[in-house]
Amino acid sequence: MSPLRNRNIQLSSSGTKEDPQLVSDDSLSKRRSDFHWSGQDEPHAARRKEMLAKYPQIRSLMRHEPITKYYVLALVATQFTAAFLLRNSWNTWQFWVTAYVVGGTCSSALVLGIHEVTHFLAFKQFLPNKILACIGNLPIVFPFCVEFKKYHMDHHRFQGVDGIDGDVPTLLEAYLFNSFVGKLFFCITQILFYALRPTFSVKPVTYKMPKTFGEFIVSWHAMNFAIQLPIMALVYLNFGWTPILYFLFSVFFGGSIHPMAGHFIAEHYVMTPGYETYSYYGALNALAFNVGYHNEHHDFPNVPWTLLPQLRKIAPEFYESLPQTESWFMTIFKFIGTPGLGPYSRVKRMPAVADGGKFVGSSGSSNAGVAPAVENDVGSVNFVGREASASF
Repeated sequence: MSPLRNRNIQLSSSGTKEDPQLVSDDSLSKRRSDFHWSGQDEPHAARRKEMLAKYPQIRSLMRHEPITKYYVLALVATQFTAAFLLRNSWNTWQFWVTAYVVGGTCSSALVLGIHEVTHFLAFKQFLPNKILACIGNLPIVFPFCVEFKKYHMDHHRFQGVDGIDGDVPTLLEAYLFNSFVGKLFFCITQILFYALRPTFSVKPVTYKMPKTFGEFIVSWHAMNFAIQLPIMALVYLNFGWTPILYFLFSVFFGGSIHPMAGHFIAEHYVMTPGYETYSYYGALNALAFNVGYHNEHHDFPNVPWTLLPQLRKIAPEFYESLPQTESWFMTIFKFIGTPGLGPYSRVKRMPAVADGGKFVGSSGSSNAGVAPAVENDVGSVNFVGREASASF
């Protein structure tokens, strides 16, 4: 391993509870009782800086991907077609098998497609990205895409920062679901925790949430609701509850013990002590907008999914020696069955405050891998360079 990558993954500094890089593999045989605490910034910003210095041509990959909109629309069409065909079949095995196999796969892919659009990588213009995200949201039933964007940007900028990164389980989750049975329940219902956790446990930093009804009406949240609710009402009025039930169970299955759901565990849970982000290069990336290229995505969130493999080819020495996930599906069972893995198996950082009270990374750097936020409550936006526009 090169000194550069060794620096990037070092997580300890004075005053931290634990240095994940110094924890032996034997730690996986013992149940954890605390998170992996770090006193340094997440590794992606430093690695990105070094990669751009060595390979400036990477900047040419920072652009939108026209194919994304067709993939998202095809997934939406597939889900609505399946829901229509099964509208009178909720009590048949065909309904439930289709909801797991087709619906679970499509709903997971749609969430990941919305994730891609959240980074404004589907269109050059701002508004079409917002509209496409709302269209992709339709088979998910709940209007979540605008809310997701706000919390997801903090996940990039403040990876692992306590009280800011909503991707990290809360202390209560970690305490309650740290046993075999608890982890099994956690994995079966993880989509619920993933969806609800940010709302109750973290406060967005990058973007502000509407605080009054007036602010809500003129925000992008209102557009999300205005598109989602009438369509769901039309589905119910014309075809009853069964299509909506199909959508709901598709989302549940796709975020439960399902091959596509393995990415929730595989991306950031500490499987190899000393590393906090993991990539997967298997076949499911073809369905999942290459989200398996997760180190690459966090290093360059403004590179679209179709070009992440090319990014890795340009700079292979930065990724080849990093630990990889071989199977998303088997990662779920490894997580459940390994005593030393569980909700505590995440790197966390204490937030530092600087620059007039602005939250920054625990080592004092406000550059956590993504350009500063530029969109305000009511949806107006100013882009500071192409890298910022692609990321936000």
